[in-house]
Amino acid sequence: MVAVVWAVAEFAQLGGQIRDLPRTGVPGELTLQVDEPTSLVVYDERRSWTTPIGGPYPDIEVEGPDGEVDVAPYRAVMNYRWWRTVGQARATFEAEEPGIYTLTAQGDPPGDTRVTAGPSFVTSVVTTLLGPGVVLALGLLAAAVSAGYRAARRREPTGARGGRSGSSRSGS
Repeated sequence: MVAVVWAVAEFAQLGGQIRDLPRTGVPGELTLQVDEPTSLVVYDERRSWTTPIGGPYPDIEVEGPDGEVDVAPYRAVMNYRWWRTVGQARATFEAEEPGIYTLTAQGDPPGDTRVTAGPSFVTSVVTTLLGPGVVLALGLLAAAVSAGYRAARRREPTGARGGRSGSSRSGS
C-alpha cells in the first residue's frame, strides 16, 4: 500500500513539473532564468488528439548571458504524455552560467506545436518507478519469507519446536 501511495505522489509531482514548464508557440521566444549551471532539455509539444509527434520540427537557437549557446540534438528517445499534451525531447544545451537564457523557436511545424525547456525528466521517471518498485519488491519478499517460515513451522513435529513431549520433571 505504501508503494502505491508513493507512486501516485511521484506521478503527481512529475505531472506538476511538466505542467509548470514555460512554453511558447512556434515561431516564438522563451525566457529562462537559470540560477546555477545545469543541463536543460528542449521539448517539442503537440496536442495529443490533433497532431502526432513527428517532423517537421522547429529550429532552436539559444542565447545566454555570454552570447550564443551550442544546442545539440537530444540523443535518446524521451516522450511524455500528460493530459492532452504529447511531448518529445528534441535538443539539449548547457546553461554554464547563471542568468537569463533566451530560446528562439523558428520554422513551420504543425500549427499546434509548442516549445518548452527544462530539466530532463529521466531522473524523475526513474525515481517514480524505482522507489515505489523497490518498496513493493521488498514487501513481497518479506511476505514470501514470512509465509515460507510459517509453512515450515507447521510441518515440524511438535517436539522439534522446543516443546517437551513425553517427559515430565519430578521434584526428586
